[in-house]
Amino acid sequence: MDHDERVQAVCTQLKARPASQKITVKKKRPGHTPHDYGYKAGKHVVDLTHLDHVLSLDRAQRLVICEGEVNMGQLCKATMPYGFVPAVVPELETFTVGGLIGGLGLETSAHRYGIFPMNVPWFDAVLGNGEVVRCDEQQNADLFRTLPGSYGTLGLVTRAAIQLVPCKPFVRSRYHHFAKASDYVAAFARALDEHHFVEGMVMGPDSHVLVVGDMSDARGGLDIYNAMKSGNLWYYEHAAKQARQNREDLVPTYEYLFRHMRSLLWVSRFANFLHLPMTRLGRYILDERVMHELMRFGLTSAIPTEARERSVVMQDVAVSLDRLEEGIAYAKEHFGVYPFWNCAAGHPQRGPYAEGRGNSMHFIIDHRLSPDERQALEQRTRYMVDIGLYGEPTVPNFRHRSAIRALQSFANMPAMWGVCYLDRLDFRRLYGIDEYEALRPRYNAEEAFSHIEEKVLSRPSAQPEQAPRPLWRAEALFHRVRNPGRGL
Repeated sequence: MDHDERVQAVCTQLKARPASQKITVKKKRPGHTPHDYGYKAGKHVVDLTHLDHVLSLDRAQRLVICEGEVNMGQLCKATMPYGFVPAVVPELETFTVGGLIGGLGLETSAHRYGIFPMNVPWFDAVLGNGEVVRCDEQQNADLFRTLPGSYGTLGLVTRAAIQLVPCKPFVRSRYHHFAKASDYVAAFARALDEHHFVEGMVMGPDSHVLVVGDMSDARGGLDIYNAMKSGNLWYYEHAAKQARQNREDLVPTYEYLFRHMRSLLWVSRFANFLHLPMTRLGRYILDERVMHELMRFGLTSAIPTEARERSVVMQDVAVSLDRLEEGIAYAKEHFGVYPFWNCAAGHPQRGPYAEGRGNSMHFIIDHRLSPDERQALEQRTRYMVDIGLYGEPTVPNFRHRSAIRALQSFANMPAMWGVCYLDRLDFRRLYGIDEYEALRPRYNAEEAFSHIEEKVLSRPSAQPEQAPRPLWRAEALFHRVRNPGRGL
């Protein structure tokens, strides 16, 4: 089948939806969010797995055209032989173009190029009635601005144009360690104006690692670190070790882009149920197991959502750069999750969302602010910085609902990648849900697609909050054995 035939097959499935059912989608890989996937039960399944083709590459325009189920690994392998990579490449090979548009992916070049969907000058989407529409600055501009970040609740991306940037064989990486958060934040801020890639990891209360990188042609006598080679130190371990000596090295570009793939940043530690020693052999065994689980189950979990959320924090929130030190202190005091991640996002250099163009994506705006307040925030800081908390809380008396709700209220913008614990009214005000709801019937989404609240907003619980489960790993393994169709 060609592209048009593959899209028509999706339209046919969507049109066959019983009137009483909303749709859910079947993808090549399971989901990458920690949401409760119970909302999928009883829905009409639409198969997107065949929309996985790279269609064309325009070197002059620096654009690659591909289908929605193309993943980042596939896309980079298609573009790198021509000397290009996507402007922003989120860190897992298995992330798809459609998923990153729907979920607002970012990475360590996002301070230069904005979040992933800001580098998509147009996309095609199938609507709830089976119609295919082009979305860009001129055509269906309201859907163009609102579908990104809507988590598949307004339409299904079938094809997209992705902006490319030149690449070189290596990324020259420099690693720096700081004991004081203030010194780390100052260096992080300077790096955003100086380097192609910038990433921070807070390793402990008095340990902060900054990694900066730039494309490089030659070895220049530097060591080469193979980030994706099974058994090697995981990237965050390697970075921490190098930073203690302020060292630098070269990482092959493809391996740099997916440097966290083996360890899923540091989430792989949770899968070490056998307490394997972190030797080369131990990491090799764990690497193979984690890749198998990821490819088969994504980030789904056999353990019930409430039990997992009590014991493991999986959250991203964004703060303005001028609040980064405050945000780091807040995460340390109220969560004690280590390591945690910092990654900045700014304006792209070209395309519909370039600085000065005036376009704004609906789901990255704080709709509680007036236009004047938004403008003042924009003038005060060019960057928003992600604080990514993925791990076990170590502070005493931790209670997940109240702690995460407070964190999401503290941040300039909580991400919907993690479970949202905001009060429903606060959620609606923050994300401008009234405007989103006005768009749904206009694009035939109301009857066909779930509401975004159903996907990301936690349901209020009448049960009192409970402490983390000390034996949650054993419980997860038990549930995995009883539920072989779910991941760890």
